[in-house]
Amino acid sequence: MSELVFRRLRSSDTPVLYAIFRRTIADLVDRRGGSWPWDEDDDAEWHRWQGLFEHIGRTADAAWGAEEDGRLVGYARSITRTESRELTEFFVLPGAQGRGIGRELLVRAFPAAGVRHRSTLATGDPAALSRYLRHGFHARTAVYGFQGRPAREAAPAVAGLVARPLDDMDVETRMTALAVIDAEVLTTRRDVDHAWLGSQRMSWLFERAGAPVGYAYGGRQQGPVAMLDPVDLPFGLATVERHAADLGEEEVSFDVPLANVAAIAHLLGRGYHMDPFVMHLLVDTPEPLI
Repeated sequence: MSELVFRRLRSSDTPVLYAIFRRTIADLVDRRGGSWPWDEDDDAEWHRWQGLFEHIGRTADAAWGAEEDGRLVGYARSITRTESRELTEFFVLPGAQGRGIGRELLVRAFPAAGVRHRSTLATGDPAALSRYLRHGFHARTAVYGFQGRPAREAAPAVAGLVARPLDDMDVETRMTALAVIDAEVLTTRRDVDHAWLGSQRMSWLFERAGAPVGYAYGGRQQGPVAMLDPVDLPFGLATVERHAADLGEEEVSFDVPLANVAAIAHLLGRGYHMDPFVMHLLVDTPEPLI
């Protein structure tokens, strides 16, 4: 009889976690009649995701794996930022699903104690969605990927809005400005995530009359982009697009909540197409988070 053990994850598990993530998502896409776009041996995709997986591993305060006969078959990790806990990943291999492994992982890796609210971006897997909904989570909005060719044309002019590279600012000034925006958009500070994003991508702070009103990250990978006023979003997105075009990128991608009407109008207007793979933003509080 196989032995099932739950243990805390280690940094050396990272490549295995990525393999579980890929295989589980590929199975979901296949069951929905889609096609998996990545080659199993494509090292370029691993390098694309490696930095993010390692960052989550360094900053997650709850990270658990399910091991069967010495082999990881599932895992879950969550991060806490101020008073908010986010479940970043929750995957169980297809052959191990339906045996209570997911339930036990969530108990360990997604506790409600000590935080004001919890959230996650969930796939459309019915079993996972049912579990969240049974435990009091609410669907806020669907999130789709938008892909398209980046334009080199200048960002649309918006009265009084200017872009300033975040690298031009000292760390304390930068983090204070970003916290002002995140406090309104996300209700929590994410200093450690901004520090990592800034080390990986080009970054801009958007100001009006000297006050911070938005930020954006771009380069070989795009986002996040956040603005206090939706009317400014096309300017932020176009700034990222132009930088990607200057780098020679032929396609860029943005993950956008369907509730974000301004961003969607801009991207569709530029000919972007929507990825059929959909995510759902779920929260365990009736308070608006977006």
